[in-house]
Amino acid sequence: MFFNMLNNKCKKCLFINQANVFYNYSLGFEIPSVDLLKTANKLLKSGFSKCVCFSDFKFLYLNENHQIKYSNLNPEGRNWDSSWEINFYDDIPKGIIPDLMIHSELFFHENRLVNDNQAYIRTSLPPFVLEINNEQYLMHPGVKMYRDGIVIIYFQFDGKWNGIDDDSFLSSIINMNQRYFDKIWIDAKLQMLDGEAVLENSFEDVFSIGGNCLDGRKIRKLKQKMRDDSMKVLTESLEKEGCTFSFDNHREWVLHQIAGTEENESWESTIEICRSIYSNVISCMLVPQYKTNKNKSYSYLWHGRPSVSLLRFDKQPQDKNVLLKNFSEALAKLLNRADVSENKNSLPPDLRKFNDYCLHANRSIYLWTWLRGENESDDIWDDKNTSSRILENQARVEQVEYHNMSISRACSWANNPPSEQHLFISYTTLAETENNVHHSSISGEVSDTLSYLIKSFGTEGLIASAKEMARFRMDELKYRSDSARNSSNYWLTFVFGLVGVTSFAEFAVNPLILNKWSGINKVIAPFISFGISSVLVLAISAIIWYLTKRKH
Repeated sequence: MFFNMLNNKCKKCLFINQANVFYNYSLGFEIPSVDLLKTANKLLKSGFSKCVCFSDFKFLYLNENHQIKYSNLNPEGRNWDSSWEINFYDDIPKGIIPDLMIHSELFFHENRLVNDNQAYIRTSLPPFVLEINNEQYLMHPGVKMYRDGIVIIYFQFDGKWNGIDDDSFLSSIINMNQRYFDKIWIDAKLQMLDGEAVLENSFEDVFSIGGNCLDGRKIRKLKQKMRDDSMKVLTESLEKEGCTFSFDNHREWVLHQIAGTEENESWESTIEICRSIYSNVISCMLVPQYKTNKNKSYSYLWHGRPSVSLLRFDKQPQDKNVLLKNFSEALAKLLNRADVSENKNSLPPDLRKFNDYCLHANRSIYLWTWLRGENESDDIWDDKNTSSRILENQARVEQVEYHNMSISRACSWANNPPSEQHLFISYTTLAETENNVHHSSISGEVSDTLSYLIKSFGTEGLIASAKEMARFRMDELKYRSDSARNSSNYWLTFVFGLVGVTSFAEFAVNPLILNKWSGINKVIAPFISFGISSVLVLAISAIIWYLTKRKH
């Protein structure tokens, strides 16, 4: 019995050796249409990106003279070939080749997965480093901006350990948003732009009581002084010498500790502050197709969940049945993002139909558990196709995140529309949801996954009430429009009636009066004619109104 208990306990343990994580954040901006070309130019001119790729296999980049240049990827291969071949021109800077290769691999997989994809741009952003107890976590950020104002920001992390247990992996990697770090190193330009965006409307909550904002000349001066002091701290902190980090042995970055956090242990030193900085920067970079105001940044709705790939772990099996039999409890713990006791059959359905890995997902995480083939290396990166397989999974995640955010943003707009245009777009999106999800992918497996996850996330339950609210608001707009039109019609009827009465008095009644009473004053005669004409017209109108009312 003792050995049986020991075996059962071992089955619950999962010791991970290699993993890849994409911390994905989907943002829905209040911009119905984004000018992708101008946004790409702005990203390059700001210095945040060295190259920006478009969904139609074109890209812009900065050459050695910091001039913006245009080029094509020109992939050679058919849609269902196992690979494409891309030859880069000699004048393309060597430093952007790694980014172009990653973007090309994502294009390859999206071309095989996505049906009628929305136009977008994709680029890499300056990396950042999380530091705790002399341990560093190197993060590779990237962003995908769709034309309809939906943005996906991701932080990629590759980890390698000598058998980290599932509890430590859960607390330190999956739940990294709850983990406090000693230092966070981010590019100085990003911090400065984020500071300018945040300080523009900052300290409003400081001067408020019970939700009511206090105002006055002294309070406004005090707010401005606090903003100036904060900007001074930000500037002085970023003027200090940064720290040099090497990423992937092909480029070095000079990063600065987050301003104001030196020798400060009371600040919220989590990865969420990085999400906020990168989101605010992207908000400042977006260029609307039709700009109607002078906003420097735009508000947004956001969701976030990690996509975790367990690449190598102890006793990694070759078959799914063995995997689920031995590690179902450990996988359930990771999916719940907490060590809670549940039934053994608590795992959601496996969304992967083939015997290469399992995909389990819920509202808080995507979990890809890889199987290990026979005679495969202990190091997953010895396989040249590992990167491509990881990016294929990320392409699937981005598709789910895009559709989920599109529906969530439409529901938000339906309940509180910023404008009539936003209301019409939200209603159209909600009305077309089922059709868009059904035709979202060339692959039936991917479409089924999207349909299941939108329901699992709880987004599907919002559609009916949001659609009804959108319909109510559109009826309200129609009522207001009809009321305004009726009011206009009343005034037009009055004006044209007045013109008709005047014409009738001048050409019909006035000659009769002058003919019958030749001695009447010619100054008073027109007024008498107008009065008689008015009485006749009002009488005829009353008779018509009465007869019309009787018929109804």
